[in-house]
Amino acid sequence: MKIKVIGGGISFLLIILSVLLFVEDDSKVEIITSPKVYSIMKSSDTEGFKIAVLTNDLESYYFEQDYISKISLLSDNKEIIPLTLDEITKTTDNYLYNDKVYNYLTFKVQIGFSSDDYLISMNKAYLNITYKNTKEIKLYIGEFNYLFSNEENTDISLNNLLSTHGFINDIDSSTGLFLSLGNISNQNITINRIEIGSKGVSSNNNYLNEIYEVPKYDDSPIEILSLDDYAYKNPLAFS
Repeated sequence: MKIKVIGGGISFLLIILSVLLFVEDDSKVEIITSPKVYSIMKSSDTEGFKIAVLTNDLESYYFEQDYISKISLLSDNKEIIPLTLDEITKTTDNYLYNDKVYNYLTFKVQIGFSSDDYLISMNKAYLNITYKNTKEIKLYIGEFNYLFSNEENTDISLNNLLSTHGFINDIDSSTGLFLSLGNISNQNITINRIEIGSKGVSSNNNYLNEIYEVPKYDDSPIEILSLDDYAYKNPLAFS
């Protein structure tokens, strides 16, 4: 049995290009980050994730893996999560910002330890990189959640996941969440509530409903759910 539901009222704002770092002692290397919500559940021992930035100097030693001595995540309350750096990927793709040209670059990393049951939850997370010359940089990347769990789900399978998009307060945002779920248990399942493991993302369970067609990217929840009135929650923004 397949269950298809959509929840409306998601406040999910991508804060675009909000951190600009000038490194004065290296010909003013500029690094720009785009903070977002990282929500990851460990799926394998080799699983990694990517952190993308923009820079005006791909050749700087700040982006040479051999010059990096330590890399970690740091929270506002000084919690430190060690990372291992798999690779740094550089591209020549250009991005124009404030009339200046930047290039994309990604750090592919893994959590530097293992656990059977542990949740990393950072409302504000920073990528902290230390170099062999003792130089250190700290880049704000947004909210970070990572769940270690060996508990096997024997009730529900996730067959499809997507979100609808629209502009809220002139910001391109996720407006609804569509889930296609399969019942792999031997009994009927009733879904009463969906909770998202994030402080910066919320869903309005009053609009939780079963639908029968996959929505389009730019569909509006008010149309999908056939509502007469609909309002988004006040969006949360990083400061």
